[in-house]
Amino acid sequence: MTRPPFPWLPYWLALAAIFLGAMAPIGLTLYAAGVAEGAGCTLAADAPCLIVGIDQAPELRAMGGSFIYALFTWPIGILLACLWFAVLYWHRRRWSRKAGFDA
Repeated sequence: MTRPPFPWLPYWLALAAIFLGAMAPIGLTLYAAGVAEGAGCTLAADAPCLIVGIDQAPELRAMGGSFIYALFTWPIGILLACLWFAVLYWHRRRWSRKAGFDA
């Protein structure tokens, strides 16, 4: 009797969503810094940042300051990753018992 394959795909997709959600504020900050640097602006200055003739400085500053949300998303991401692992462990053990493969 061969062992049926364990359904890994939902678990990897959930872990990827947890990681991306936890890292989103940092990615947004890096994106804003890259756009500002490409336009020759600084995020800390109160000077206008003209991109295609439109002042984008307030939006870029708001995006650049979103790194502070990492103080919330990282602990939540860590807790969700621990929960993810616990559910994976529980499902894997239950799956192996149901398949008749007690190890």
